[in-house]
Amino acid sequence: AVTYRTSGAAAALIPNMGGGEGTGQMRLRWNAAGLLRLEAEGRPQSLLLNLRSKSAHIVDTSLRSAVLLPLKDRDVDGVLLTGAQMTRVREDTVAGLGCTVWSVRAQKGDGTICLTPDGVPLRVEGTVDGRRGSLEAVAVQLEPQPPTLFQVPAGYMSFSLPKFK
Repeated sequence: AVTYRTSGAAAALIPNMGGGEGTGQMRLRWNAAGLLRLEAEGRPQSLLLNLRSKSAHIVDTSLRSAVLLPLKDRDVDGVLLTGAQMTRVREDTVAGLGCTVWSVRAQKGDGTICLTPDGVPLRVEGTVDGRRGSLEAVAVQLEPQPPTLFQVPAGYMSFSLPKFK
């Protein structure tokens, strides 16, 4: 589990930022099965993302609901850095942990990412589709996450959005 400080376009990904650019904070949790949970501080919504099945849910605890979002392969390419060219730059320390800084060039943008030896992103800076943003770890917990964090809670009302081509 990593808590990040966000700025620029990266903050637009967080629900409490209202879609605009600015600063914020979010927590990202993941496990070895390719499941991610993204939470914005102080918000009842979270995003559950399954990288293997390429599916996502927006879960709202205040409404006790979940919406299944249709995803395409390209929707998770940025998370997985699919097709990106990476060049090792230097070693660094972020949030008290050592990481390797990589220069990243991809079809939609470029920037840098600082990864721990086991692949935890501690800092990400760059431009995607002409929008600049960054994430930087402020707290890291390197421990197994409970599997229930990555599931829609029982009893929640579920909706599905149609798949678009």
